[in-house]
Amino acid sequence: MGTHVSRVDLGAIAVEFGLDAIHRRIEALRAAGNHTAAWCIEQEYVDLLGGHAHAA
Repeated sequence: MGTHVSRVDLGAIAVEFGLDAIHRRIEALRAAGNHTAAWCIEQEYVDLLGGHAHAA
């Protein structure tokens, strides 16, 4: 995943691999210093869950 990911993409990932896969990807991006991509994915993740969750 790059800096752009849609809710549809995240929904498909969640269905196939589970929500933990999204959390792991966000954490891996942060660990690699790619905070912008992590932030973008995190925002879409929160939107996917209705804006009521905190990602990884």
